Amino acid sequence: MADRITLSGAPEGLDALRVAERLGEDGTALFIARDASRAAQFIDAIGFFAGGIEVVSYPAWDCLPYDRLSPSSSVSAQRMATLSRLAAGEAPDKPLLIVATVGAALQCTPPREITASAGFETHVGRELDTAALETYFATNGYVRASTVSERGEYAVRGGVIDVFPPGFDEPVRLDMFGQELESIRTFDPATQRSTGQRAAVQLAPVSEALLDPEAISRRRPNEPAEEQERRFAYRSPPQHPPGAAEVRFRIF
Repeated sequence: MADRITLSGAPEGLDALRVAERLGEDGTALFIARDASRAAQFIDAIGFFAGGIEVVSYPAWDCLPYDRLSPSSSVSAQRMATLSRLAAGEAPDKPLLIVATVGAALQCTPPREITASAGFETHVGRELDTAALETYFATNGYVRASTVSERGEYAVRGGVIDVFPPGFDEPVRLDMFGQELESIRTFDPATQRSTGQRAAVQLAPVSEALLDPEAISRRRPNEPAEEQERRFAYRSPPQHPPGAAEVRFRIF
């Protein structure tokens, strides 16, 4: 390829400078670092050379294959925030650079159409079924908590729903007036005090494995339908929609 550039033996930081020059004023590019440490150094360098480029991290799982632990909610949330943005296919307002590691680039991802259709959008003044929203949280990997402090958590207290969606810098608070969404406010997770107002909010999945009945039936094809229903319903306390409790699982 005529426009291909190969760098060998280059000092640290030169790759960031060349990527910034090649990316220009618009477009989207992917940079694959050898590991998480090198990816963090590259992100710092690209910010120095080109502050106008939007950098989005796409980390690898922080667990080993066949480990008994699932990826942490923060890592899963960041991965799904990046995948959801790419699946939407919207043109960025400024140059967009995806920074991944070799491990992240080699991992399988959900089909694009599933990621694109798994979002949940709402706006002020809209009628909102809180039970359906809680079911969405459970199916898409959100974890119920008493107080929201980390990405992927949500809390329900009467007509107030707090949620920390993937890709957000702050959690949002949905204030309900009956069945109508009265306001959407961002808030500081440390103090729980409001920091701003929003007209709408777009939620994305936290988990790369959706725990809906169809997915469970594919995982256990020979299991009777009534047992699948019982297994799915078991994941929530009786007073909440199916799947509202935290679930740890392996998807290998």
